[in-house]
Amino acid sequence: MTVPPSPVLTNWIQPGALLTLLLGLAGFFWRELKDQKAELRAEIKEVRAEVKESRAEVREVRAEVRTLNNKLDRLLESLLGAKS
Repeated sequence: MTVPPSPVLTNWIQPGALLTLLLGLAGFFWRELKDQKAELRAEIKEVRAEVKESRAEVREVRAEVRTLNNKLDRLLESLLGAKS
């Protein structure tokens, strides 16, 4: 002989437990998404800093190239002037 479940159990406790489980899972996933978003933002900041650093290095190299070009121009002018 089986005992039928009480109406309190079937009408209130089971749906409440299911709702609690669903809300808990939703909260867990929400937190995971927020954590991943924070990690991605941190990575983006790092990449931006690296890009800024690279651009500064490129500017320095360009300035060095300009300086060398000017020196080379002066050298060529002096060599060509000495030939004439």
